[in-house]
Amino acid sequence: MKRFAFLLAILSANHAQADMDACYRATCRVHANGHAGTGCVYAKDAENYYVLTNAHVVDGADEVLVTLTDKREFKARIVGADKRTDVAVVKIQATDLPAVKVDTNGVFVQRNGSRAYELSVGNTYNYEANDLTAIVPEIGTGGFRRIAVQRQPDTRIHFVRADGKVAILIYDRVEKVTCWILYETDGLVEDAVVLPGTTEDNVYYTVARTINGSTKRYREKWALESEAIGAARTILTDSTYVWTGASSATITGLSHLEGETVTVWANSKDLGTYTVAMTAVQVVALMEDRACVEIEVTAVLP
Repeated sequence: MKRFAFLLAILSANHAQADMDACYRATCRVHANGHAGTGCVYAKDAENYYVLTNAHVVDGADEVLVTLTDKREFKARIVGADKRTDVAVVKIQATDLPAVKVDTNGVFVQRNGSRAYELSVGNTYNYEANDLTAIVPEIGTGGFRRIAVQRQPDTRIHFVRADGKVAILIYDRVEKVTCWILYETDGLVEDAVVLPGTTEDNVYYTVARTINGSTKRYREKWALESEAIGAARTILTDSTYVWTGASSATITGLSHLEGETVTVWANSKDLGTYTVAMTAVQVVALMEDRACVEIEVTAVLP
């Protein structure tokens, strides 16, 4: 049992903390040299999932295959094995992206993680798969890690990539609109969530940013289109902080943007860029009691 505990200690030290409830739900089958056994997903890192199984199943195997509950099959690599306790750890490279529903069709990511397809029923009642990334094959470079579907004001599917950028598909099947936009920010987007709104859906990104030498994670909300049209309150860039107070040249309360280059919108116009120092910026010609302070953003057509 000491070897078994040592093996688990190494795994926990180098990868995500085990969640035994999640482990129980993520059972799988392990196949090697004509043998088959049960496994469970124990942990993961940025590239791999780690599976616990029996050592006798993989002992001396030339090839190990792991079949997940959704029937996907992956080649596995043996990390370590302890014959005395009959425990082994193998790892697989897999995407944990479930398919999402858009109207009556499904959208899913191909096994390699870099292509997105729409699944529909054709005229002959057979399933048909349409490659949504065909017009820009490189849009999935590095692989998709998360999917979130926005329906209002129009259909936008947010594909979070492994490199922290987001490939956004603007999609209207009826009007035959398929347009990809690549979004990147001063940080890494790790997740996307869409919640219903009144006139527009609420879109949130989890962003890891390096602020003043430390990594910090923020839940940042997309601006509504009505907030990005050049009015007194205008949000055109990222990690926006809306400052209110007596008319002053000093905007305070910016500790979450310490050391960052930011843009300031006030007086119904862009007042230029500034660097946050000691949680504040000194703004020239600030005439109002409200300003929007934001990190600059990049959105490009691939």
